[in-house]
Amino acid sequence: MSLIEIAERLKKLKIKEERFVSENYIEMVFLTSEKKAWMAVLEEILGKPAKAEQKTPSREDLILTEKMGGVRKDQILFHKAFPENLIWAMLWPWQDGTHITLKMGHKNLTESSPSVSSSSAPETVGSSAKTSFWGKLFGKK
Repeated sequence: MSLIEIAERLKKLKIKEERFVSENYIEMVFLTSEKKAWMAVLEEILGKPAKAEQKTPSREDLILTEKMGGVRKDQILFHKAFPENLIWAMLWPWQDGTHITLKMGHKNLTESSPSVSSSSAPETVGSSAKTSFWGKLFGKK
């Protein structure tokens, strides 16, 4: 599954602001009142959250989100390995209690490079399925 395919599904929801959509990164803002609908779509695509809201992030969660500034206790983290890539998504609630930012990216699991970056999108999570830690974490050998 590609981020563009996911973006097309998300565009059917109520979006307050579409900040960035590319094949490498998605950033959208929606209202907290729409959270249930957004969670349903994300869970359908990526499964249950790897880190639920108000749960302490695990070591693996922190490593996965390091290049995005980590994941806080009030944020929600999803990730799922597909045959060719790992897709991750984070929900960042705003302090105003009214808005939530979705940040979503991917990592190509077939690359041997330890990091991914693109001049057309923010830097995404870096790793490779060939790296034992990530391989174990996401079921790749």
